Amino acid sequence: MNQEYILAVDLGGTFIKFGLFSPAGECVYSWKARTALESSGDFILLQAAEEARSAFTYCGLPLESLGGVGIGVPGAVIGGRIVNRCVNLGWGVFDLRKQLQQQLADRGFGLVHVQALNDANAAALGEYYCGAGKDYRDMALITIGTGIGCGIILDGRLREGAFGGAGEIGHLPVNPAETAYCGCGKRGCLEQYAAAGGIVARTKQQLTKSNTPSLLRHLPDLTAKDVLDAAASGDPFGLDAARFAGEMIGRALACISGVADPQAFLIGGGISEAGDVILDPIKESFRRNVFHTSTDAVIRTAELKNDAGIYGAYHAVRVHLENE
Repeated sequence: MNQEYILAVDLGGTFIKFGLFSPAGECVYSWKARTALESSGDFILLQAAEEARSAFTYCGLPLESLGGVGIGVPGAVIGGRIVNRCVNLGWGVFDLRKQLQQQLADRGFGLVHVQALNDANAAALGEYYCGAGKDYRDMALITIGTGIGCGIILDGRLREGAFGGAGEIGHLPVNPAETAYCGCGKRGCLEQYAAAGGIVARTKQQLTKSNTPSLLRHLPDLTAKDVLDAAASGDPFGLDAARFAGEMIGRALACISGVADPQAFLIGGGISEAGDVILDPIKESFRRNVFHTSTDAVIRTAELKNDAGIYGAYHAVRVHLENE
């Protein structure tokens, strides 16, 4: 392994981010490409293999120097290889390791180890090894953006669960009275209220109930960033949406504490860039709802932002190869 490069891949519904790591653990080249979503995502792994070959050619590296690939997937993953459905990419259940290994072999790389994991778990590993989680043996990373994910590390080990579903807090059923469906097919999931789309939906709903002046009334394509920027400026509807989302997230963190009891919760994803506007209501809700033993848990923003996934995917492979 000491002479081998590791390719880290972070799959997203819009872009795929790549990072090529040297034998010394340095990210020597990073890039992104728009995700090939045609034909229910059938071309995504072919695309990843093609991008890998192009990168090795560009960097002047022999193909046989690729020692492993770590790949974060926006869905559940079992045993480092089996994708257990991934709605955003159009994937069902299949052996990702086997298929990507074949695509890489077809392009001259030989048999390469592939380690797959959920993208929030990859981001959690990235923060644990290289970011805001370095000081904690027990931590959880919460990613809040288009969806809500969570990666849990206890005693220095990532916990993925028997079916790859550990940390899927975005699909906690928090409202049994909800009539609208979540993208997962259930109703009343946390994501419907506290992810980006939920923040926008809450704001639009409240705007229709009042004539109170607001910065948000005449924006043609309202986004969660618009809402949270308005909250930072004191807009009443922005503040309402931030407080509501923070309340729901804080309750979810209290539930995690009741099961896993981590030392720290790191808040990442695009919504976290709002800073204290979203962090303060999360903290207030958490302290109010958590069991008294866990009130001292740290809640802070993550550090690596969009790079967390590739750093975590790299470390997932590194740890596996070192333990072989």
